[in-house]
Amino acid sequence: MPSGVIFRLLLYCSLLDSTVEIASKMNSISLMLIKNEFCYGVFLSTMKWNCLSMAGKLYDQLCERKFGKHVMKLSVAMCTYNGAQYIEEQLQSIHNQTVPISEIVISDDGSTDSTVPIIQEYAKQTPFPIRVLVNHDSLGVGQNFSRCIQECTGDLIFTCDQDDIWQPDKVEVFSRLFYQYPNCDLAFSDLTLISEDGKETGRNMWQDLGFISSKLDGSENAFEQLIQRNVVTGAAMVFRSSLAKIACPVPHGFIHDEWIALVASLTGTILTIKAPMVKYRIHQAQQIGSASGLLGEWRHARKLMNRNYFENRITRAQAIVQFIQTHKDILCNPRYIHWPSGILSHAHAVAAIHHSWLLRWPLIFRELITGRYFRYDHGLKSVIRDSLL
Repeated sequence: MPSGVIFRLLLYCSLLDSTVEIASKMNSISLMLIKNEFCYGVFLSTMKWNCLSMAGKLYDQLCERKFGKHVMKLSVAMCTYNGAQYIEEQLQSIHNQTVPISEIVISDDGSTDSTVPIIQEYAKQTPFPIRVLVNHDSLGVGQNFSRCIQECTGDLIFTCDQDDIWQPDKVEVFSRLFYQYPNCDLAFSDLTLISEDGKETGRNMWQDLGFISSKLDGSENAFEQLIQRNVVTGAAMVFRSSLAKIACPVPHGFIHDEWIALVASLTGTILTIKAPMVKYRIHQAQQIGSASGLLGEWRHARKLMNRNYFENRITRAQAIVQFIQTHKDILCNPRYIHWPSGILSHAHAVAAIHHSWLLRWPLIFRELITGRYFRYDHGLKSVIRDSLL
Protein backbone atom coordinates (compact mmCIF):
# COMPACT_ATOMS: atom_id res chain seq x y z
CA MET A 1 0.00 0.00 0.00
CA PRO A 2 1.57 3.35 -1.04
CA SER A 3 2.64 5.72 1.72
CA GLY A 4 0.30 8.41 0.36
CA VAL A 5 -2.72 6.20 1.06
CA ILE A 6 -1.56 5.55 4.61
CA PHE A 7 -0.96 9.26 5.15
CA ARG A 8 -4.45 10.19 3.93
CA LEU A 9 -6.04 7.46 6.06
CA LEU A 10 -4.24 8.69 9.17
CA LEU A 11 -5.15 12.29 8.38
CA TYR A 12 -8.79 11.33 7.89
CA CYS A 13 -8.83 9.49 11.24
CA SER A 14 -7.32 12.51 12.97
CA LEU A 15 -10.26 14.65 11.79
CA LEU A 16 -12.94 12.28 13.05
CA ASP A 17 -12.77 13.21 16.69
CA SER A 18 -10.22 14.89 18.93
CA THR A 19 -10.02 12.11 21.48
CA VAL A 20 -7.24 9.94 22.77
CA GLU A 21 -9.20 6.86 21.70
CA ILE A 22 -9.15 7.92 18.04
CA ALA A 23 -5.44 8.61 18.25
CA SER A 24 -4.76 5.16 19.62
CA LYS A 25 -6.91 3.64 16.87
CA MET A 26 -4.77 5.52 14.37
CA ASN A 27 -1.69 3.89 15.80
CA SER A 28 -3.34 0.47 15.59
CA ILE A 29 -4.34 1.11 11.97
CA SER A 30 -0.85 2.28 11.10
CA LEU A 31 0.69 -0.79 12.72
CA MET A 32 -1.70 -3.08 10.85
CA LEU A 33 -1.01 -1.43 7.51
CA ILE A 34 2.72 -1.12 7.81
CA LYS A 35 3.05 -4.78 8.75
CA ASN A 36 1.16 -5.82 5.61
CA GLU A 37 3.49 -7.98 3.57
CA PHE A 38 2.08 -6.47 0.37
CA CYS A 39 3.71 -3.09 1.14
CA TYR A 40 6.41 -2.14 -1.29
CA GLY A 41 9.56 -3.75 0.03
CA VAL A 42 11.75 -0.81 -0.90
CA PHE A 43 9.65 1.61 1.16
CA LEU A 44 8.66 -0.73 4.00
CA SER A 45 11.15 0.40 6.63
CA THR A 46 10.83 4.11 5.90
CA MET A 47 7.04 4.01 5.66
CA LYS A 48 6.75 2.04 8.88
CA TRP A 49 8.60 4.42 11.12
CA ASN A 50 7.32 7.58 9.44
CA CYS A 51 3.75 6.41 10.06
CA LEU A 52 4.45 5.51 13.68
CA SER A 53 6.17 8.82 14.27
CA MET A 54 3.30 10.79 12.73
CA ALA A 55 0.65 8.83 14.62
CA GLY A 56 2.59 9.25 17.85
CA LYS A 57 2.81 13.01 17.38
CA LEU A 58 -0.91 13.25 16.68
CA TYR A 59 -1.60 11.15 19.79
CA ASP A 60 0.52 13.56 21.85
CA GLN A 61 -1.31 16.57 20.42
CA LEU A 62 -4.71 15.09 21.24
CA CYS A 63 -3.60 14.18 24.77
CA GLU A 64 -2.42 17.74 25.29
CA ARG A 65 -5.69 19.13 23.91
CA LYS A 66 -7.88 16.80 25.98
CA PHE A 67 -6.07 16.91 29.31
CA GLY A 68 -4.41 20.32 29.08
CA LYS A 69 -1.04 18.87 30.04
CA HIS A 70 2.32 19.00 28.36
CA VAL A 71 3.21 15.99 26.26
CA MET A 72 5.03 13.44 28.39
CA LYS A 73 8.23 11.79 27.27
CA LEU A 74 8.12 8.04 27.86
CA SER A 75 11.22 6.09 28.91
CA VAL A 76 11.76 2.36 29.28
CA ALA A 77 14.35 1.22 31.84
CA MET A 78 15.43 -2.34 31.08
CA CYS A 79 18.09 -4.42 32.80
CA THR A 80 19.70 -7.42 31.14
CA TYR A 81 21.97 -10.30 32.06
CA ASN A 82 22.51 -13.25 29.71
CA GLY A 83 19.08 -12.71 28.19
CA ALA A 84 19.86 -13.52 24.56
CA GLN A 85 17.15 -16.17 24.34
CA TYR A 86 14.23 -13.79 24.89
CA ILE A 87 15.51 -10.22 24.53
CA GLU A 88 14.49 -9.69 20.90
CA GLU A 89 10.92 -10.81 21.57
CA GLN A 90 10.69 -8.34 24.44
CA LEU A 91 12.10 -5.50 22.33
CA GLN A 92 9.65 -6.35 19.57
CA SER A 93 6.70 -6.11 21.98
CA ILE A 94 7.86 -2.64 23.02
CA HIS A 95 8.41 -1.74 19.40
CA ASN A 96 4.84 -2.69 18.46
CA GLN A 97 3.04 -0.50 21.00
CA THR A 98 -0.06 1.38 19.88
CA VAL A 99 1.54 4.47 21.41
CA PRO A 100 5.29 4.69 20.75
CA ILE A 101 7.78 5.21 23.55
CA SER A 102 10.48 7.91 23.44
CA GLU A 103 13.56 5.95 24.46
CA ILE A 104 14.85 2.68 25.87
CA VAL A 105 17.73 2.71 28.33
CA ILE A 106 19.28 -0.72 28.86
CA SER A 107 21.81 -1.49 31.59
CA ASP A 108 23.57 -4.81 31.05
CA ASP A 109 25.10 -6.40 34.13
CA GLY A 110 28.02 -8.11 32.41
CA SER A 111 26.35 -10.59 30.06
CA THR A 112 28.63 -13.28 28.66
CA ASP A 113 26.25 -14.32 25.88
CA SER A 114 25.07 -12.38 22.81
CA THR A 115 22.58 -10.16 24.66
CA VAL A 116 24.36 -6.85 23.95
CA PRO A 117 25.08 -7.54 20.24
CA ILE A 118 21.43 -8.52 19.71
CA ILE A 119 20.29 -5.26 21.28
CA GLN A 120 22.76 -3.20 19.27
CA GLU A 121 21.63 -4.81 16.03
CA TYR A 122 17.97 -4.35 16.89
CA ALA A 123 18.55 -0.67 17.70
CA LYS A 124 19.40 -0.01 14.06
CA GLN A 125 15.76 -0.48 13.03
CA THR A 126 13.91 1.49 15.71
CA PRO A 127 12.57 5.05 15.39
CA PHE A 128 13.46 5.73 19.03
CA PRO A 129 16.93 5.68 20.56
CA ILE A 130 18.18 2.64 22.48
CA ARG A 131 21.06 3.40 24.83
CA VAL A 132 23.05 0.47 26.16
CA LEU A 133 25.10 0.79 29.35
CA VAL A 134 27.45 -2.07 30.15
CA ASN A 135 28.60 -2.68 33.73
CA HIS A 136 32.18 -3.90 33.98
CA ASP A 137 31.49 -5.04 37.55
CA SER A 138 28.21 -6.75 38.36
CA LEU A 139 25.82 -4.54 40.33
CA GLY A 140 23.03 -7.01 41.05
CA VAL A 141 19.37 -6.53 40.16
CA GLY A 142 18.47 -3.71 42.55
CA GLN A 143 21.51 -1.52 41.92
CA ASN A 144 21.49 -2.20 38.19
CA PHE A 145 17.91 -0.99 37.89
CA SER A 146 18.74 1.96 40.11
CA ARG A 147 21.48 3.01 37.71
CA CYS A 148 19.29 2.44 34.67
CA ILE A 149 16.38 4.46 36.06
CA GLN A 150 18.65 7.38 36.86
CA GLU A 151 19.81 7.45 33.24
CA CYS A 152 16.26 7.83 31.89
CA THR A 153 15.19 11.26 30.64
CA GLY A 154 11.43 10.70 30.34
CA ASP A 155 8.53 12.06 32.38
CA LEU A 156 7.22 8.51 32.83
CA ILE A 157 9.49 5.53 33.40
CA PHE A 158 8.45 1.98 32.51
CA THR A 159 10.68 -0.57 34.26
CA CYS A 160 11.09 -3.68 32.18
CA ASP A 161 12.50 -7.20 32.45
CA GLN A 162 14.47 -8.76 29.62
CA ASP A 163 12.32 -11.80 29.01
CA ASP A 164 8.67 -10.75 29.22
CA ILE A 165 6.19 -9.64 26.55
CA TRP A 166 4.23 -6.40 26.68
CA GLN A 167 0.60 -6.26 25.63
CA PRO A 168 0.30 -4.01 22.54
CA ASP A 169 -1.62 -1.28 24.39
CA LYS A 170 0.43 -1.22 27.60
CA VAL A 171 1.99 2.20 26.96
CA GLU A 172 -1.34 3.62 25.81
CA VAL A 173 -3.22 2.43 28.90
CA PHE A 174 -0.61 3.61 31.39
CA SER A 175 0.05 6.97 29.75
CA ARG A 176 -3.68 7.72 29.57
CA LEU A 177 -4.01 6.96 33.29
CA PHE A 178 -1.20 9.36 34.19
CA TYR A 179 -2.72 12.07 31.98
CA GLN A 180 -6.10 11.61 33.64
CA TYR A 181 -4.75 11.46 37.21
CA PRO A 182 -1.99 14.06 37.63
CA ASN A 183 -1.74 13.20 41.34
CA CYS A 184 -0.77 9.59 40.57
CA ASP A 185 2.91 8.93 41.24
CA LEU A 186 3.06 5.22 40.49
CA ALA A 187 0.78 2.70 38.81
CA PHE A 188 1.06 -1.03 38.27
CA SER A 189 -1.00 -3.73 36.62
CA ASP A 190 -1.67 -7.42 36.87
CA LEU A 191 0.44 -9.82 34.78
CA THR A 192 -0.38 -12.96 32.82
CA LEU A 193 1.93 -15.82 33.78
CA ILE A 194 3.48 -17.68 30.86
CA SER A 195 5.83 -20.66 30.68
CA GLU A 196 9.43 -20.55 29.50
CA ASP A 197 8.30 -21.29 25.95
CA GLY A 198 5.71 -18.48 26.03
CA LYS A 199 2.55 -20.52 26.61
CA GLU A 200 -0.08 -19.05 28.91
CA THR A 201 -0.51 -20.97 32.16
CA GLY A 202 -4.08 -19.84 32.81
CA ARG A 203 -2.92 -17.94 35.90
CA ASN A 204 -2.34 -14.29 36.70
CA MET A 205 0.13 -12.77 39.14
CA TRP A 206 -2.48 -11.17 41.40
CA GLN A 207 -4.40 -14.43 41.53
CA ASP A 208 -1.29 -16.27 42.73
CA LEU A 209 -0.54 -13.58 45.30
CA GLY A 210 -4.14 -13.39 46.51
CA PHE A 211 -3.96 -9.65 45.90
CA ILE A 212 -7.15 -7.55 45.78
CA SER A 213 -6.34 -4.31 43.98
CA SER A 214 -9.22 -2.32 45.47
CA LYS A 215 -7.55 -2.47 48.89
CA LEU A 216 -4.49 -0.63 47.61
CA ASP A 217 -5.81 1.46 44.73
CA GLY A 218 -5.52 5.13 45.75
CA SER A 219 -5.42 4.14 49.42
CA GLU A 220 -4.00 6.51 52.03
CA ASN A 221 -2.80 3.39 53.86
CA ALA A 222 -0.82 1.93 50.97
CA PHE A 223 2.43 2.10 52.94
CA GLU A 224 0.96 -0.03 55.73
CA GLN A 225 0.07 -2.69 53.18
CA LEU A 226 3.33 -2.62 51.24
CA ILE A 227 5.58 -2.72 54.30
CA GLN A 228 3.91 -6.03 55.18
CA ARG A 229 4.18 -7.50 51.68
CA ASN A 230 5.30 -6.15 48.33
CA VAL A 231 2.76 -6.81 45.58
CA VAL A 232 4.20 -4.40 43.00
CA THR A 233 6.05 -6.18 40.20
CA GLY A 234 8.63 -4.06 38.38
CA ALA A 235 7.77 -5.60 35.02
CA ALA A 236 4.30 -4.01 35.26
CA MET A 237 5.22 -0.81 37.10
CA VAL A 238 5.26 2.78 35.76
CA PHE A 239 6.12 5.92 37.71
CA ARG A 240 6.85 9.60 37.27
CA SER A 241 10.41 10.85 37.02
CA SER A 242 9.71 13.11 40.01
CA LEU A 243 9.31 9.95 42.12
CA ALA A 244 12.54 8.50 40.74
CA LYS A 245 14.42 11.60 41.88
CA ILE A 246 13.56 11.01 45.53
CA ALA A 247 13.59 7.19 45.44
CA CYS A 248 16.93 6.69 43.71
CA PRO A 249 19.52 5.50 44.33
CA VAL A 250 17.83 2.35 45.62
CA PRO A 251 19.26 1.40 49.05
CA HIS A 252 21.18 -1.86 49.38
CA GLY A 253 18.97 -4.70 50.52
CA PHE A 254 16.03 -3.66 48.34
CA ILE A 255 14.89 -4.66 44.88
CA HIS A 256 13.98 -1.60 42.83
CA ASP A 257 10.24 -2.26 42.54
CA GLU A 258 9.74 -2.83 46.25
CA TRP A 259 11.66 0.29 47.27
CA ILE A 260 10.14 2.64 44.70
CA ALA A 261 6.64 1.41 45.59
CA LEU A 262 7.32 2.02 49.29
CA VAL A 263 8.52 5.55 48.57
CA ALA A 264 5.45 6.21 46.42
CA SER A 265 3.19 4.97 49.21
CA LEU A 266 4.90 7.29 51.69
CA THR A 267 4.86 10.42 49.56
CA GLY A 268 2.06 10.14 46.99
CA THR A 269 -0.64 8.08 45.33
CA ILE A 270 -0.53 4.58 43.84
CA LEU A 271 -3.14 3.39 41.33
CA THR A 272 -3.73 -0.06 39.87
CA ILE A 273 -4.78 -1.42 36.48
CA LYS A 274 -6.67 -4.70 36.75
CA ALA A 275 -6.07 -5.81 33.16
CA PRO A 276 -2.79 -7.73 32.73
CA MET A 277 -0.47 -5.48 30.72
CA VAL A 278 2.48 -7.89 30.64
CA LYS A 279 3.05 -11.56 29.90
CA TYR A 280 5.42 -12.55 32.70
CA ARG A 281 7.70 -15.46 31.92
CA ILE A 282 8.24 -17.99 34.72
CA HIS A 283 11.63 -19.69 35.01
CA GLN A 284 12.69 -22.60 37.16
CA ALA A 285 14.87 -20.33 39.28
CA GLN A 286 12.08 -17.87 40.03
CA GLN A 287 10.02 -17.97 43.20
CA ILE A 288 6.84 -16.55 41.77
CA GLY A 289 4.36 -19.31 41.04
CA SER A 290 6.35 -22.00 42.86
CA ALA A 291 5.74 -20.18 46.13
CA SER A 292 1.97 -19.99 45.76
CA GLY A 293 -0.18 -21.63 48.42
CA LEU A 294 0.62 -22.25 52.07
CA LEU A 295 3.03 -25.10 51.38
CA GLY A 296 4.88 -23.04 48.79
CA GLU A 297 5.13 -20.08 51.14
CA TRP A 298 6.43 -22.37 53.89
CA ARG A 299 9.16 -23.79 51.66
CA HIS A 300 10.07 -20.32 50.46
CA ALA A 301 10.33 -19.05 54.04
CA ARG A 302 12.59 -21.96 55.05
CA LYS A 303 14.86 -21.23 52.10
CA LEU A 304 15.23 -17.59 53.15
CA MET A 305 15.90 -18.21 56.83
CA ASN A 306 19.58 -17.53 57.45
CA ARG A 307 21.73 -14.96 59.22
CA ASN A 308 22.02 -12.77 56.12
CA TYR A 309 18.24 -12.63 55.82
CA PHE A 310 17.82 -11.13 59.29
CA GLU A 311 20.75 -8.76 58.91
CA ASN A 312 19.22 -7.64 55.63
CA ARG A 313 15.91 -6.97 57.39
CA ILE A 314 17.66 -4.60 59.75
CA THR A 315 19.42 -2.87 56.86
CA ARG A 316 16.11 -2.46 55.05
CA ALA A 317 14.40 -1.13 58.16
CA GLN A 318 17.19 1.41 58.63
CA ALA A 319 16.74 2.60 55.03
CA ILE A 320 12.99 3.10 55.55
CA VAL A 321 13.57 4.93 58.82
CA GLN A 322 16.17 7.19 57.25
CA PHE A 323 13.85 8.04 54.36
CA ILE A 324 10.95 8.92 56.66
CA GLN A 325 13.15 11.10 58.84
CA THR A 326 14.71 12.84 55.84
CA HIS A 327 11.44 13.46 53.99
CA LYS A 328 9.08 14.42 56.81
CA ASP A 329 7.82 17.45 54.90
CA ILE A 330 6.49 15.46 51.94
CA LEU A 331 4.93 12.46 53.68
CA CYS A 332 1.34 11.94 52.50
CA ASN A 333 0.29 10.78 55.98
CA PRO A 334 1.79 12.70 58.95
CA ARG A 335 1.37 9.77 61.33
CA TYR A 336 4.15 7.90 59.54
CA ILE A 337 6.56 10.32 61.21
CA HIS A 338 6.12 8.27 64.39
CA TRP A 339 6.71 4.88 62.76
CA PRO A 340 10.54 4.67 62.56
CA SER A 341 11.16 3.42 66.11
CA GLY A 342 8.61 0.61 65.74
CA ILE A 343 9.91 -0.47 62.33
CA LEU A 344 13.48 -0.72 63.55
CA SER A 345 12.58 -2.33 66.88
CA HIS A 346 10.63 -5.09 65.15
CA ALA A 347 13.48 -5.83 62.73
CA HIS A 348 15.94 -6.18 65.62
CA ALA A 349 13.47 -8.31 67.59
CA VAL A 350 12.94 -10.76 64.72
CA ALA A 351 16.69 -11.08 64.26
CA ALA A 352 17.15 -11.75 67.99
CA ILE A 353 14.37 -14.36 67.95
CA HIS A 354 16.30 -16.47 65.46
CA HIS A 355 19.64 -16.00 67.18
CA SER A 356 18.58 -17.07 70.66
CA TRP A 357 16.20 -19.82 71.72
CA LEU A 358 16.17 -18.35 75.21
CA LEU A 359 14.76 -15.03 73.98
CA ARG A 360 12.47 -16.47 71.34
CA TRP A 361 9.19 -16.80 73.20
CA PRO A 362 9.40 -13.59 75.28
CA LEU A 363 10.20 -11.60 72.13
CA ILE A 364 7.44 -13.25 70.08
CA PHE A 365 4.97 -12.46 72.86
CA ARG A 366 6.15 -8.84 73.07
CA GLU A 367 5.92 -8.25 69.31
CA LEU A 368 2.50 -9.89 69.30
CA ILE A 369 0.92 -7.83 72.07
CA THR A 370 2.41 -4.58 70.77
CA GLY A 371 0.83 -5.26 67.38
CA ARG A 372 4.11 -4.99 65.49
CA TYR A 373 3.60 -8.35 63.81
CA PHE A 374 0.45 -6.95 62.23
CA ARG A 375 1.80 -3.47 61.53
CA TYR A 376 5.26 -4.22 60.12
CA ASP A 377 5.12 -7.93 59.20
CA HIS A 378 2.78 -10.61 57.83
CA GLY A 379 0.60 -10.98 60.93
CA LEU A 380 -0.04 -14.51 62.18
CA LYS A 381 2.02 -16.00 59.34
CA SER A 382 5.06 -14.23 60.79
CA VAL A 383 4.23 -15.42 64.30
CA ILE A 384 4.14 -19.01 63.01
CA ARG A 385 7.36 -18.43 61.05
CA ASP A 386 9.23 -17.19 64.11
CA SER A 387 7.78 -19.93 66.31
CA LEU A 388 8.63 -22.90 64.10
CA LEU A 389 11.50 -21.99 61.78
